[in-house]
Amino acid sequence: MDALIDSGEVRQIIIITEGKPGSGISPVEAARKAYNEGIVVSAVGIVNPEGGSEKDMEAVKNIAEAGGGLWYYSDMKGLKCTIREITHGTALKTIEQIVSRQLKTIIGGEISALESQSRKRIMDFIEKYGGSINLKCVVVIDTGKSIRGSLSYVKRSIAGLLESLKKRKGRSSIAVIVSSCEPAGMHNIICDFTDDTKLLNQKLEIIRFKEGGQAGASILAACELMNQYYEVYNAE
Repeated sequence: MDALIDSGEVRQIIIITEGKPGSGISPVEAARKAYNEGIVVSAVGIVNPEGGSEKDMEAVKNIAEAGGGLWYYSDMKGLKCTIREITHGTALKTIEQIVSRQLKTIIGGEISALESQSRKRIMDFIEKYGGSINLKCVVVIDTGKSIRGSLSYVKRSIAGLLESLKKRKGRSSIAVIVSSCEPAGMHNIICDFTDDTKLLNQKLEIIRFKEGGQAGASILAACELMNQYYEVYNAE
């Protein structure tokens, strides 16, 4: 994970999910694999208006913990704000973890152990650096019942995320993967990495959900997409 400082870029996956179990590889296992590859995975748990189980919400937390990220819960109307907050928060958490490890190596202590003025300077640096570091984000949309029934909220939230990221000093781009959609498949790359809001909106219009999503496989697909980008980038 320390390599993120060297590359000047944070790589993250945000999965929007109801937390219900699906077939194939566990999303927790997939998130752990992503984290081991230097990609942070955070999760937005969609609260089912008909009532979701505590087990489903616990699954959302487990995905994020395995992926070294954050987890938030939201209804569909609050998704636009939530996905912005979790993306920004994930970037800051990643930088804080790296800085904290560096401090521990140098002074043998954590950020929390510093006296208040020094701690404030460190946190101000993290906040400032968090806005200037480059960001690559893949949004993975799981296909729970509430999500399929509120597609317009999902589209507006993702488009709004890119708009907010473009206000940062650092370069930002996002990609979108749906865990199950038409044409049939375990996952589908709706949009490759882009910073073009118009193009993103055009791509989002083609989303058509089907049941039977595989969240774990889609997280792995997001990892592959991220790694393919870096292979091409480094080759240049």
